[in-house]
Amino acid sequence: MNLWYVRDEDGIIYSLRAKAYVGEGTDEEKLEFLQQRARLDYLVAEPFEIPKRFHVKIGVDHESKAMPVKAYKSHEKHVEITKSTFKSLRNIQ
Repeated sequence: MNLWYVRDEDGIIYSLRAKAYVGEGTDEEKLEFLQQRARLDYLVAEPFEIPKRFHVKIGVDHESKAMPVKAYKSHEKHVEITKSTFKSLRNIQ
């Protein structure tokens, strides 16, 4: 399975995507296959909403708007958020 997060030019993640495949081979062959497909398959991968726990409210009262949390600049923190988000997506189904 390939997993993606899609972000805008400000680094805000606005979409999560996933695409499953069925295949055979060694772990190395499967990994190579996933890496080859990752470049373009995100365009046709199934989109998922970002879980509410990763949204923040911006504004006041009736004019507030929930938005995805801006990506952390630290790669490690960002990876941990991404891992926990995709783990929660597995539990949705």
